[in-house]
Amino acid sequence: KKKKKSAGKKKNQRKKILRGMLSAAEPPLDAGMVGLVGAPRPFASMQGDVVNPLIRDKIRHLGTLFSCLLPVRGDGNCFFRAVLVSVLRYALLDGQAALWEAVCRCADRMQKRFPTHAFATLPQRTEEAIGEDRSEAALMARVCNDARLSDEWVLLLRALVGS
Repeated sequence: KKKKKSAGKKKNQRKKILRGMLSAAEPPLDAGMVGLVGAPRPFASMQGDVVNPLIRDKIRHLGTLFSCLLPVRGDGNCFFRAVLVSVLRYALLDGQAALWEAVCRCADRMQKRFPTHAFATLPQRTEEAIGEDRSEAALMARVCNDARLSDEWVLLLRALVGS
């Protein structure tokens, strides 16, 4: 009985902590998201939603380092999808050619290890999907929120981490 009581007590403490961090009116970050990656959300817009002053200070600090938060749907691949979004934005939209070349080389190497997958053509298909405008909207809609292409990138990242 003592173990059950202490487990229940810990669970209630966690609930109280979570209630103290976010106001009841604020939905989860992925609530109402249509795709896998949501629209950019400025950190300044999140400060009023947080009750806990320590969390509010951390959000304010993150706002000095980053321009926005891109919510990623928690689907079991959210870590890989978040890494994917960051790498593709930096490599393709910010003109970091060296990073993009490294990504392409990585896709080629993974193709040799996993010949049944189409990893080698993934960078080319991504560039074709984004098109000439290379806008953030095109990247989000045609790559990050396209389940097929995005899942192929996630599979590549999972294979890379697992090898």
